[in-house]
Amino acid sequence: MEFVGGAIFGALIGVLFTSLFQKYVDNKVEWAGRFTRGKIRKLLPSKVEQPDKKFSIGDIVLEDCRLLDGIDSDYRVNIQHSDEYVHLPDDLQKLSQDIKHQNEERERKGERPIFQDLKPFGIKSLHFKRDEATGEHNVCIVRTLRSSFYNSLITKNLNTILPDGQTVKAKYYDQIIDNPYELSPNNFNLIHALGVNILIITKDNQAIISKRNAQNVASSSGMYSISVCEHLNEEIVDFDINRTIQAKKVAKHGILQELGITENEIIGDVKFFAVGFMPSLCHYEIIGMAYVSLDSNQIEASIRNIAKDGSYEISKVEFVEFTLPEVVNFFKTTNLILTEWLVATLIICLQQQFSYMSFREIAESFRGEFWKNSFKERVSKA
Repeated sequence: MEFVGGAIFGALIGVLFTSLFQKYVDNKVEWAGRFTRGKIRKLLPSKVEQPDKKFSIGDIVLEDCRLLDGIDSDYRVNIQHSDEYVHLPDDLQKLSQDIKHQNEERERKGERPIFQDLKPFGIKSLHFKRDEATGEHNVCIVRTLRSSFYNSLITKNLNTILPDGQTVKAKYYDQIIDNPYELSPNNFNLIHALGVNILIITKDNQAIISKRNAQNVASSSGMYSISVCEHLNEEIVDFDINRTIQAKKVAKHGILQELGITENEIIGDVKFFAVGFMPSLCHYEIIGMAYVSLDSNQIEASIRNIAKDGSYEISKVEFVEFTLPEVVNFFKTTNLILTEWLVATLIICLQQQFSYMSFREIAESFRGEFWKNSFKERVSKA
């Protein structure tokens, strides 16, 4: 009898342990496999594995959005700058000059130049530091160089045929698209765009969706995208004494410039969650979020005022209540053309803000034929 009782007790303990252990494993898979179709990845401090080709959740697949690191509620970005100038191959230097001359010709003809001559930084390297004890993703370290705006426009001309008959993409950028962790193949500095993308949430819990000005932005023009899309360039940064750049200061500059929201109107601080890669333009993107003390009516009035002359990067804003049901409904009913990065950022920020919802639970809201097919018509690459 004692043996039977012990066996029953042992069986119950075994079932309970198995259940708890499976839940533990599921949670680990949940974390390690976010947006990676459930694969468990061993996260080593010295090695970053190849990312999945496409960002996906439920039946949504975003081909132009690849997460490289994160997702973390307190992600940090460390930008270290050198005054060294970028090293480009001769044929790409010639292409950069051709783009510049085309713009100068437009000015001579009295046409409005498409682009401004800003000074974005070239990116020398980008790598990720991990907490060796936990394996968690927590820091992205970016090293930048001096560059020019016309160098940055090379990636908008990937299909241009070079003198040797190869396209820019095939000759130089396919290597980076295949492995976006290696930014400088053959010692050339080919990447000149690091975007800081911030979703802004208003006092009345509305996420701001910004229409990019078709006359004044080089990417996503005329489309609805993330609230603020600021790119790193010399005009907007303040260097620390050791030549580092505070990424959150860059974000706050973009929030002020594009939406007219001052630093004092930001509640708390800007938060970063992840770093990703946009294959179509070979851009690297930081994803973050900030709450502000202004409501949606105040924001809309401000935008009408600062965008009336067409010189600002945002020409119009829309709002969606920052809850999962309302975001799902917005995706289903809107007639706007949304960028893939807006879709991904909304979903990531929702999960980070409402952490009681797992990505697995959120994914259930995006299953079905609509998300596989019809939704594709409402999203676009940059």
